[in-house]
Amino acid sequence: YWANCLPHKQQMMGYQRILKKFPNAAFAHERIAHLFFEEGDMDSAQGHIQKAMQLDSRRAKNKALLAQCYAKRGEWEKAIAAYQSSEWLYIDQHFDLLYAQQQFLDLKGIQE
Repeated sequence: YWANCLPHKQQMMGYQRILKKFPNAAFAHERIAHLFFEEGDMDSAQGHIQKAMQLDSRRAKNKALLAQCYAKRGEWEKAIAAYQSSEWLYIDQHFDLLYAQQQFLDLKGIQE
């Protein structure tokens, strides 16, 4: 995205402007969720990613980000379920989710 070149604050303001005009713009909710995730605000990230998923359930990346939010909170069962539910979507799009899921499961084993 072109906006990735801008500082987080400017990106956030831009996507929020889009949402004011187009509240059902799934891509804007997705990008805002990523920005909140990068800032460590899991509650806000999760809220926006769930809205993006509600508007467009075909994007496996959104379920993967939701899984990462759960993992950051230590909610391992929810994280695994979110990764697994995204798996069938992602296989058609990218194979790297399988690798990411395995890394996640390995990390979970280390922290327990």
